[in-house]
Amino acid sequence: MAFFCLALESGSEHINKKVFDRVYDRALYMKTVRACKALGIPFYSEVITYNPYEQEEDLRKTLDVLLEMRGGFSMCINKLFVLPGTKLAEVMERDGLKVGDASRDKLFNYYCRLFWVASYSRHARHAVRLIGKLDLFRRRPELLNPLVVKAFLDPVWAFRRANQRAVRPVKAAIRRLRPKPTGGARTPGGSALPNCPT
Repeated sequence: MAFFCLALESGSEHINKKVFDRVYDRALYMKTVRACKALGIPFYSEVITYNPYEQEEDLRKTLDVLLEMRGGFSMCINKLFVLPGTKLAEVMERDGLKVGDASRDKLFNYYCRLFWVASYSRHARHAVRLIGKLDLFRRRPELLNPLVVKAFLDPVWAFRRANQRAVRPVKAAIRRLRPKPTGGARTPGGSALPNCPT
């Protein structure tokens, strides 16, 4: 098994019960996270957001759980799409909520980016606290690039990634410049390049 999926869905008991009809036990979830880390089992956490019932308090609870996990895991963030005619759409209508309401998309976008940041490092709490002080990212979440934050939290990762990205085009260019063999088999000890003495 390559990865375990530890489906969080939401860090809010209210959301897990009302929308996903599942029991959520934070202590058990965190115990599972610690066990996976202690045994060296790679895992990812799954979150479902853009939920019409989620309030900022619910998003904050999800972020708190992810920060408590202290990084070192992958994330899968899913957007909840409510289809007309489904049970959830009927419940929303009864509760006075509109299917497809995008009025809080900036808030959801902002928190999704914070969720990514939380997964990167055990020091993510400091980064999230700093980001929270900058109102610009709340107003314009598209400016918050989680990978830039990851580069600050993990400079070694940033260096490796930059080297990989820089090396790829160079290797491709060298392959394009390398002459192609001209028919016939290569003789033992002979050069694979045409017109090149051995």
